[in-house]
Amino acid sequence: MRICMTSSEFPPYVGGVSHYAHKLSSKLIQKGHEVTIITRGSSKGLVTEQIDNIRVYRVPYLHLYPLHVKVQQIFQNQILRTLQSNLDLIHIHYPLTPSFQTSLPTIATIHTSIGPSIKSQNFYSAGPRLPPAVMHLMRLYFGQLERSIVSISDRVTVVSNAVAQELTARYSTTLNHPVEILGNGVDTEVFAPGTGNNRIQILFTGRLAWNKGLDDFVNAARIIHNTRKDASFVITGEGPIKPYLERVVKDLGLSSRFSFPGYLSLPDLIKCYQNTTVFVFPTRYEGLPTSLMEAMACAIPPVTTGIGSIPEIVQDQQNGVIVPTNAPTAIATAVINLLKDDEKRLRLGKAARKTIEERYNWNKIVDRTINCYQNVVKEKRESTQPIPSTRIT
Repeated sequence: MRICMTSSEFPPYVGGVSHYAHKLSSKLIQKGHEVTIITRGSSKGLVTEQIDNIRVYRVPYLHLYPLHVKVQQIFQNQILRTLQSNLDLIHIHYPLTPSFQTSLPTIATIHTSIGPSIKSQNFYSAGPRLPPAVMHLMRLYFGQLERSIVSISDRVTVVSNAVAQELTARYSTTLNHPVEILGNGVDTEVFAPGTGNNRIQILFTGRLAWNKGLDDFVNAARIIHNTRKDASFVITGEGPIKPYLERVVKDLGLSSRFSFPGYLSLPDLIKCYQNTTVFVFPTRYEGLPTSLMEAMACAIPPVTTGIGSIPEIVQDQQNGVIVPTNAPTAIATAVINLLKDDEKRLRLGKAARKTIEERYNWNKIVDRTINCYQNVVKEKRESTQPIPSTRIT
């Protein structure tokens, strides 16, 4: 099958959607399919390259927020028009990916529904909040974008049950077919436990945005530091609030205990996980977070909020610790308790690894995806076949 995926991000850009699209494409190619990716590039113009036998088009892109999706759409659709005669199916990875018009079978995987997230948190600006009127316009804009993706798709798929329920409730009259859960996965041979070290390292990795609860992480770190002077804190990734976080850390006098290494290469990211004592993920809105699953695959016990799909993978006191949102004291208490109790910390880490190994296997996800492709292509073909005329004699 010849598949074209569209995505807002793709390696070397590091993010959950980027990782998912890359891993799925690689697995599909291993099974004999052809995959092309159309994603954002830069202001330098169209770039075409080959990554792991995946044909990648990076279209010209300008970050004119919030119109950056429209900018991507203009150039993305030009590429699609030239490619679609040689394609069997289009697979959209959303959020923040533009829609288009095509007669080809179309599948959308909505990794995170952006509506509720932007409703509660302004996670794109560098300041804490935008004016209510601006936030209202943004909700309308992104809500319409998401609805357009749902309406053009022959099948809407998601990575978790929580996102499926959310979309079903919101688009019950728009969906062309029941939402299908494909799942998310981790390569447990790559993300695996290491030997660790004797240092105490508390880690967050992901997009540095307001909805991730990183202000709570920093405030929890202040409390943890008062008890454990030997603890260090690492926040990897990039995002609009990175300067704000660095400033707050400096104001708290914790600069010597914090590290902001930005995006890490895969080997460096794995090493970072393996040298981590506790993984903290204080998010306020989430789909099924890849970084949380990667940490668990490395046998690192997570301290996380029970938001969105997270309770589908983290069971409190069994393979991690669930804390309330907006509760830095609860985060700090959970981390300090794990640092005091080596037996419990190692037990939760081992159970976290087992959860990922048993339930989030990439091969199963790829097989479900291929089955979804085949069903949609078959349904599209049957729906477009002409009805035979009946001759009356």
